[in-house]
Amino acid sequence: MDDKTVSQIAFTNRLVYSTPSMMSDNLLNEMIEYCDKLQYMDAEVNGTYGVRTNLDVRRTDVAFIPWDEWIPGILNNIMMSANEEYFNYDLTYFESRIQCGVYKGEDQGKYDWHVDASAPFWYHGKLHERKLSCSFMLSGPDEYTGGEMQFCLPSVKKAESKKPEKGSALIFPSWLPHRVKPVKSGIRKSLVVWMHGPMFK
Repeated sequence: MDDKTVSQIAFTNRLVYSTPSMMSDNLLNEMIEYCDKLQYMDAEVNGTYGVRTNLDVRRTDVAFIPWDEWIPGILNNIMMSANEEYFNYDLTYFESRIQCGVYKGEDQGKYDWHVDASAPFWYHGKLHERKLSCSFMLSGPDEYTGGEMQFCLPSVKKAESKKPEKGSALIFPSWLPHRVKPVKSGIRKSLVVWMHGPMFK
């Protein structure tokens, strides 16, 4: 998927921003230990019958971290830096909860094609939407097989696959279709967070 192709089907060719791992092993291990102690549940999806578990679409264990803990502060800085350097979106605030997702090889953990974009909502007198998403890796590519993250637009036949390093992040527009392919073995752990802002014009 080259920039010329993307520019023909989207209003921007700035799609996926990747940040390398700049954290110490000690800090990453503290993040993992924190997340391992959370209370997990089966992930739900929005569907025809409302929000519910649908293992055909998503097989993931999820837990949530309140926005005022120390881990969200780190992710907020990563996203704000990416936005300033790359996207230049009009952003207002950070999502209130950080999602920790665990994809297990024994369950063939996955999340089929979807977008993160939310329905418009009012905030301080303006219509807002979810605009920017971030996936931060707590597992390295050698810790699981399968589980690639893929990005694509409907009219592009070939999806772009990524398997980021531990401690790195992928930041992308929340309207961009993406999926996590089934994990065949091992465990894939990641943190997902979103930022909101006034609706795109």
